[in-house]
Amino acid sequence: MFIDELKKGLPPEDQHLEYISVIMPPSAMAREIAAFANADGGYIVFGVLDDMTVQGIDPLVPAAGVVDVALKHLQTRPRLQYYDEKLAGKRIYIIEVEKSPAPIVNNNNVTYTREGTKVQRDPPIIEEPFVPSGNPLMDALLLRLREMGAYANY
Repeated sequence: MFIDELKKGLPPEDQHLEYISVIMPPSAMAREIAAFANADGGYIVFGVLDDMTVQGIDPLVPAAGVVDVALKHLQTRPRLQYYDEKLAGKRIYIIEVEKSPAPIVNNNNVTYTREGTKVQRDPPIIEEPFVPSGNPLMDALLLRLREMGAYANY
């Protein structure tokens, strides 16, 4: 089992392994799951910090329920397993995602994949140059939203 490998020592993140400190919102989790399924599969481990310190996750967090909701954000359900484990005496949560034979697409018809340790939209968004509207307040707001990734030209 994968937990036995983790108990021997935490391997660094790579194409097949992602550490996330906390249980993320369902839409973000769906993106991570789809990216792994559309690449080579792998493991998402919740409760481990970027510096590979085992922080654990709150025992009251309904991780399985969040995964179930995340899967509703996808048009097709990838093959996966998810479960609680103990590591260094703390609760961690593991999602094992299998490589999908067909693209996993979210409910907005967007596909994500994993390149190295990064999740990428497939195909990537090609951002058009910003064209000022002439309203300085509106332009400042749109530029800030674009920086945050909340606004893009689809």
